[in-house]
Amino acid sequence: MDNQTMDKTNLYKVVLVFNLTKGSADEELKRSKEETSFPNLLARQAGFIEMELVKINEEKTMSIQTWATEKDWWTALETVKNNRENAGTDNSRENILISREFLNGSIRVHNFATSDEK
Repeated sequence: MDNQTMDKTNLYKVVLVFNLTKGSADEELKRSKEETSFPNLLARQAGFIEMELVKINEEKTMSIQTWATEKDWWTALETVKNNRENAGTDNSRENILISREFLNGSIRVHNFATSDEK
C-alpha cells in the first residue's frame, strides 16, 4: 500500500510553528536539511511516517509531522533531545528562534484525491 492510499485515520499529527528572527526562514529550512538537524534525527526514530517543512513567510516556518502513535512521538522527542544533550550538539538554531507553537492530535478524518480527480 503506497503512502497516498494508506489509511491514515488514528495516526498522530504534530504541527510546530516556529517564529523566527526577521528574514531567517530560509536559514532555518537550510539548517533543517543538515544530517544532524533535529528534523532529520526525529525522522530516524521508530514510528516516524513523514514530515513536511513549510515556509510561511520570512519570519515563520512550520513542521507537519505524522507518527504512528502519540507514544512514538513523545519517545522520539525525548530520545533525540537526550542524544543531542549527551553529544553536546550545537544548538546554533536557537539564535534565530523566537518562539514555537505546538499543536497535536490524532487524525480522525483523512481524505485524498482519487485517480479520477487528479
